[in-house]
Amino acid sequence: MKIIGSGLVLFSGVMLGFYKAFRYMEIQENLQMMISVMEMFIGQIRTERATLKEAVCRISVRQSGEIGRVLQSTAGSIQKNDGKELYLIWQEEMETLSLALPETIRKEWIHMLDQTGFYDREIQLKQLADVNAHMKQEYELMNKKKKETCRLYQSMGLLISLFVIILLW
Repeated sequence: MKIIGSGLVLFSGVMLGFYKAFRYMEIQENLQMMISVMEMFIGQIRTERATLKEAVCRISVRQSGEIGRVLQSTAGSIQKNDGKELYLIWQEEMETLSLALPETIRKEWIHMLDQTGFYDREIQLKQLADVNAHMKQEYELMNKKKKETCRLYQSMGLLISLFVIILLW
């Protein structure tokens, strides 16, 4: 009975380590997707001369998955035109985004349009580019640490399960 229990504890610890490593890679993939959305957003404003509202509406139809759902909901709220400011609509809709992201990036993404409505196109583009640059830096940092972080999670899962087995044996 002890052997079966030990095997289950070992298996669950290893699986927890793999889950945490997988979650880290998922966060990195989500961040990469957010960077591409941001680049499309900047591209719409720069090359197509779209307003912020138009850019959100145009990009929303090109996205799928969770971010596509939230952007389409944002575009729908914008098109209702109930007199709400764009940044308030953006904040409310982006709060519902359930993608796994680093907390600093999540907050920055939610509040990135807070000030952009008050400036001209070039300053808006600069602010959006700054957010994009920060997301890219975070992605590069995660990419550099990916191998060692995933190994750490896997090793810690194994070591914790071995500790529990020894403790309970």
